[in-house]
Amino acid sequence: MISLLPVLNILYVDAPVGTGYSYSKTQEGYYSNDEQLVEHMYDFFHKWLVDHPEFRSNPLYIGGGSYSGIVVLPLVQKVYEDYETGRSPILNIQGLVLASPRLDSFMDNNTKVEFAHQRTLISNELYESIKSNCNGDYVNLDPNNTKCMSDYEAYTELVRYINEYQILEPSCVIAPKENQRILSQELNYIHQTKFRCRDDLYAIGELWANDPHVQKALQVREVNSNNYSFN
Repeated sequence: MISLLPVLNILYVDAPVGTGYSYSKTQEGYYSNDEQLVEHMYDFFHKWLVDHPEFRSNPLYIGGGSYSGIVVLPLVQKVYEDYETGRSPILNIQGLVLASPRLDSFMDNNTKVEFAHQRTLISNELYESIKSNCNGDYVNLDPNNTKCMSDYEAYTELVRYINEYQILEPSCVIAPKENQRILSQELNYIHQTKFRCRDDLYAIGELWANDPHVQKALQVREVNSNNYSFN
C-alpha cells in the first residue's frame, strides 16, 4: 500500500456550518448560501495560515466533491486573484481537485436520459423518440407536448427502481433507525455484518462519528451533547 501522507498535508474542513463536526453557537450561524460559503472558506484559509505560518510556502490544492463543486470553483478563482495581487498571507494556490462535482444543475439533470441510454437502461428506440419529441430538453417539459410526456413517463417507469448513483447496486432508502440499531449490535462481530445497501454505511458512519473514543481522538469539542448525523 502506498500512502500519500509522507508527502502531503491534508486539511479536511467541515463546511458549511452544521456538516460533520462543525457547529454554530447561534441559530443564525447555520444560515448560509453558496456565496457566503465561499467567503467563509476564503477567510478560514487566511486565518489558518496566520496561525500556522510553517505551511505558507506549501503548494495548495483545494478540493471538493459532489455539491462542493459549485463552491470550489469560485473559491479557487478568488484565491488565485489574490495570489496574483500578492495579498498577505499568500495562499500558494496551484490547482484544484474535483470528485463527481455538481457544476450545472440543468446539465446534471438533463444528461440522465442520455446516461440511461448509454448504460442500456432504455432502448435505442425510446431514446431516439424522447430526444426528438422533447427536443433534447428533459428538465423544462411542456405538459402540452403529449408525445414528449408519454416518452418521459416511459423512461421514468424504466428507471424507477434503479439506483441512479450506483446502477449496479440495490435501490435503497437511507438506513432507518431500526437498521442502525441492528448494525450497532452487529458491530461487535464486524466480520459477520452483512451490508445490505450502500446506505447502511451511513448508519455505520454515524455510529463511528458518535463514538466517544473517536471524538476524543479527533479532539471534537462536546457541544450540548450533539448527535452527529450522516443523513
